[in-house]
Amino acid sequence: GVLFVLRAEVQYPFVQITDLRTECVTSQPQSMMWVQCQVDGINNLYRGEVAEVERRFQAAIGIDEKKELVKSLRPFQLLLGTAAAGSRPTAVYLLLSNPGQLEVAFSFQSPSDLNLENAPYWCDEKALEDEREAHFGWVEEHGIYNIEPR
Repeated sequence: GVLFVLRAEVQYPFVQITDLRTECVTSQPQSMMWVQCQVDGINNLYRGEVAEVERRFQAAIGIDEKKELVKSLRPFQLLLGTAAAGSRPTAVYLLLSNPGQLEVAFSFQSPSDLNLENAPYWCDEKALEDEREAHFGWVEEHGIYNIEPR
């Protein structure tokens, strides 16, 4: 047999959050918002290589497989604070940049965008949501937040 060695240098597209500003009733210092929105963690994630579990999630076809794999993805919570009922809405502005040389298509996705919660009962063994999933579902159903552009 013949040994064939293939080497390649590859580049992954990536996005970085370069600025974060808020308009809200209970304004926070920008440095605190940076921490509460886990900007450094998000930037580090997107600066690194694509993990094996992320590749498997992107390639997954069945809803059961996606539901199982999504648990292994790294979640980020954006802690935007609270305000009294009737106060003006909080607005958060993110400036995203592409420090790489490849074009990037980026979108914000929530659990409903993944369409995992509407699985037919025949393909979901548990057919139940955990408390966390139920909470996110309630937040989305009641329009607690809006992302523009997505």
